[in-house]
Amino acid sequence: MATFPCQTITDPVGVDLGYGDPPTIPSAAVPVLASSPQSCPQTVDVPKPNFPQTIHACALATSFDDLINERLLIKPEQIDAGFIATPQVFTAVIWNNYNNTLQTATLNNIVELNTEGIQLTGVSPPDQLPPTQSVVVSFTVSNIGPIVIDAFYTFEYDLQDLLEHIIGFRGAVLINEPLLEGYSESRAFVTNVFRSVGGKEQREQLSNDPIPVRTVNMNIKSFNRQDLSRLENLIRFGSGILLVTPLWFSLSTLTQATSDVDPCIFVDSTANREFDKVDQVVIIGNTKGVNERTFAVRPIDTINPTDIVLDSPPGVGFLPGDFVLPAISATPQQSTSFEFLLERRNSGKLTMVEIR
Repeated sequence: MATFPCQTITDPVGVDLGYGDPPTIPSAAVPVLASSPQSCPQTVDVPKPNFPQTIHACALATSFDDLINERLLIKPEQIDAGFIATPQVFTAVIWNNYNNTLQTATLNNIVELNTEGIQLTGVSPPDQLPPTQSVVVSFTVSNIGPIVIDAFYTFEYDLQDLLEHIIGFRGAVLINEPLLEGYSESRAFVTNVFRSVGGKEQREQLSNDPIPVRTVNMNIKSFNRQDLSRLENLIRFGSGILLVTPLWFSLSTLTQATSDVDPCIFVDSTANREFDKVDQVVIIGNTKGVNERTFAVRPIDTINPTDIVLDSPPGVGFLPGDFVLPAISATPQQSTSFEFLLERRNSGKLTMVEIR
């Protein structure tokens, strides 16, 4: 702002602000309004400097409509089945939200991966889904099947593909390290025994499996009495529940830290251990105060002398020195009751029989 002396008010077209001669009147017919000079001050705005301008690129913000319209949707995209003790049914909904172009979606194919023990109902090729409509699909997850549930369904529509992921467990995991005293692993082929009158025996093989069935006897070491009580309740009242049972005579340890997204784990050795005779491996955290009691169970893909490639990443990181063990699916022996050892109040005696 600046102050200049007021000189002359000339006409309705222009005002002399003291910068010089007044503007020329375009026509003599225009009346002139004049006044004598005055000494009164007048405050006016001084023109601002013309700074250079910078133009920034811009983009439209994504709206809610952009997230759901003109596409197919499946909700939820992932089903966490949790612990499956009995068959359970889970549902998902597929929507055709091509609301503007009004396109009908045709299901060409369904690709399944690791879906053993899961039954899909509700859709099948070549079902058609009109625009603005939906269909409910059901997944019946049985308690019989792989311990680790890591299933994928890809619904291949002509407009786009949809992916459904199902995770969960069909059993609990015995992550507690057993006491050395009383631990044993025995093997036996499943046979029928026929005995003649003379006392001679003839055995008939009941399974074509070349690997004998394992029985594991152990004294479970618990971190506290509450954990031991939970285990006892699971065994006493969870009839038929599978337990992932590590084979501790085949214990190996990690030599490198593992990533939660890398399926390859490095161990000290797989030689003279039973990794090649089981379908799954269990990793148990052994670093006290860091990841103690953290565990992961994954199917085995490839076994090498100093590394194991899992069927899928462990989903959690582990540290050098953590336990890596081959594991079987087993149930508690029906004739054996869960016993507390009086001399070790944080321990329990258990016999597990392999189930295949």
